[in-house]
Parts: sequence; C-alpha cells; structure tokens
Amino acid sequence: MDQWGKRTVIAAVPLTAALGFYLMPFPLPGFYLFGFRLLICTLLFYLLWRKERIVLNGSRETGLFFRVGMAWLVWGTLSVVWSSFLWNFQVRAGLVEIASVGAGFLYGMVLLNLVVGVPRGIDALRVGWVLAFIATGMVALWEIASGNHLTGYATDNLSIETAVYSTFVNPNNYAAFLALCFPFLFWSFRLARGVKRAAFVLLLVILPVLMFMTLGRLSLLALAIEYCLFLMLNLKWSSWRGVAIPVFSVILMTSVAEYDSILAKVLNVPLEFDSGGSGEIRLNLLRNGLKFLAASYGAGVGPANYQSATNVVAFKSLPTEGIASPHNFWIEISSQYGLIIFGAFLWWLGRLAVCAWRSRREALLKQDLHARLAAETVLVALAGYGFAACENSSYIAQQINWIFLASLLVICTGLSGRSGSRSNRSEPGGIL
Repeated sequence: MDQWGKRTVIAAVPLTAALGFYLMPFPLPGFYLFGFRLLICTLLFYLLWRKERIVLNGSRETGLFFRVGMAWLVWGTLSVVWSSFLWNFQVRAGLVEIASVGAGFLYGMVLLNLVVGVPRGIDALRVGWVLAFIATGMVALWEIASGNHLTGYATDNLSIETAVYSTFVNPNNYAAFLALCFPFLFWSFRLARGVKRAAFVLLLVILPVLMFMTLGRLSLLALAIEYCLFLMLNLKWSSWRGVAIPVFSVILMTSVAEYDSILAKVLNVPLEFDSGGSGEIRLNLLRNGLKFLAASYGAGVGPANYQSATNVVAFKSLPTEGIASPHNFWIEISSQYGLIIFGAFLWWLGRLAVCAWRSRREALLKQDLHARLAAETVLVALAGYGFAACENSSYIAQQINWIFLASLLVICTGLSGRSGSRSNRSEPGGIL
C-alpha cells in the first residue's frame, strides 16, 4: 500500500465510525457487521500479514493506554464472575460489554499502527474527522429539509420531531459527536488558506446550528467551553474574532426563533431540577451510580450491570421514570468497574493533557505551527469531552468514542516523537 493509500485508509476510519451501521450493514447470527467493523478487521489482517512489529509503546501515553486497557479487561472479566454470584447479574451482558471494551482498545492499536511512520498521517486523521462531520451533516440537513429520519431504534418512537439524529439514531449521541468534531474543524480552519478557509468558516457556522437542533444541552456547553478555550489559547490571534462571534450568535438566534421547542428546552434547565424533567432524571442517574459505587465498596457492580443494579432493593435507587442507562460516561465506568479502573483512565487522560501542554509550549518556542495546532486541538478536545461524554445514554459500546480517544492518543504520540526536532513552519515531520 503506497503513502496515498495509507492516508486514505486513515481518513476512512473516523468517517466509517461516524456512519455506523448505516454503511454496508451485514447481519450475522448473534453479531452485526457494518462498514467500520469490516474496515477494522481488514486493517488488522493487513497489519498481521505485513509481519511487522505491532506498536504498543510508541510513547509514555501509548504504553499507559494499553496497560489501562489490560487492567480494565482483567478486572471487568473478574467482575462478571463475582457480580453474578453476589447479585445474580447476567454473565452474558457483562461479557458483551467486556468485548466492547476490548474492541475499543483494539481500535486504538490499529489506528496507532496505521499512522506511525506515515508522513502526514495525522493530517489524514484530521481530514477523516472533517469528512465524518460533512457526511453526517448532510444527513442532518436532509432531516431538517424533509422532516424524515433514518430508521433506527430511537427514531421509531419520536418524541420531538424537530430534533436531528443523523446517523446516530439518538439526538444526544449526535450532539456529543458534534462536540468531538469541533476541535478538528477549528484545527483545519487554522491551517487552511483562501477558498478552503472560507469553506471551513461555513462548516464552523453550520456545526452550532446542528448542535442546537439536537437539543443536546451538555454538548452545547461542551461546544461553548471548546470555543472559549481556543480563544484563550490564542489571545494574540484576534483578526477574525469580530466576524466569527457575531456570525455564530446570529445563526444560533435564527435557529431559536424558528424552533421554539429548542429554546424552551434550553431555558428549562433550572426548573427541571425542582419540578422534574430530564435534568432531574440525569441527576438521579448520577446519584444512583454513586450509590452503586458505595454499595460495592468502590469495586463497582460489574460490566453492563448499571441497569440491573437499579432493580436491587438494597441499593435504594432514586426514581428515573424507567430510564436505567447511566447517561454519564464517568459514572458508567466508575459505578461498574470501580475506582481503580476509573482512576487509571483519568490518569491516562491527564497524561494526554500534560503531553499536549508541554508540546504546545515547545512548539511556541520553536515557532512550529503544525505541532502547536495539534497540541491545542488535544487540549480543547479533552476539555469538551468532559461534558460531551455525559450526553450519551451509554458510551462504552460506541465506536466513535473509542476512535476519538484513539485519535488523541495518536496525535500525542506524534507530538512526543516530534519533541526535539527542528522547527518547520511549512512541512511537518514524522507522523504529523
């Protein structure tokens, strides 16, 4: 495979992950194949067929990532056994979720080995996220224009017709995805010139409109945090601010004016905590997760057992109107896998942030624009991820979550390998 082919495949990974089971669905007995999974299987076969050393420790961050993954899998497998004895929880559901966790770390391994050694490999990954936004955005715009949705488990019983789902079968999932896309779009905008820059401005204007249409309030908060952090990291870079901020504001106000339900849902947040609603439900789901964690003495109730634990009388779960998914990635991990795995995962995310911050500082000294923008993208993405990961009902099983984490890992690995290299304003070296 030549360099162009490798870059094409790298870009295809986030694109196919975003399209999910709508791309090349192929049902099998007890399993469901689709474009993304077929691509990962093919790439894994290709990596093994090349008979080259599989990279698992390209930097401190990569080594820690796979050690956390191994600990997660071992503890999760043990949890399946003892939680079934203690509370009679289902073994099969736990094993299925453990398989999802293992697949997530496998995605990271495949993407890392694809990008390492490929010139402009991270640029290809950035382009892949841009293409993923464009492809899903086209579906969302079709939804707005036609009033229809793609078929899926959440779209079969629509409660809010104005919400857009795109290829994520749930508006909250799509909202979280948009928050993850924003740093990559902004990164591309900073690198672009001329007509390309104008195109990225258009994409950056469309993104918050689609975000509003999902009704995802936590992801809206994530988007605002990402945007403000980008401004804080570029205080001296202000030539475009006078145009960008009013454009964003006008677009958002236009969206609100046409869709009153969106405005009502955004403004009702304080009321929901007192009088009931999704805000109170999410708060109770969070409290339930903390109760499960305490009842298990910090060990967690086991993989895929959050829903089952709500039916255990001894756990004294709060009412959530029948909703039993955690709707919070951090509670999903901590309540099911315990404090050790949760702490290890947070430690790895912290290592990414430290790596990105140091790389940005070095890039500023060396006037290395490409490394600086890559580092800022990681920092901003991590800041938004903290809130976007609380939007989805369950995040462990979703491939886009793992591809996002793997993307940040790959970028930090490239930044670590770039440390100490000579400044280059035009052509990045290594995998950047």
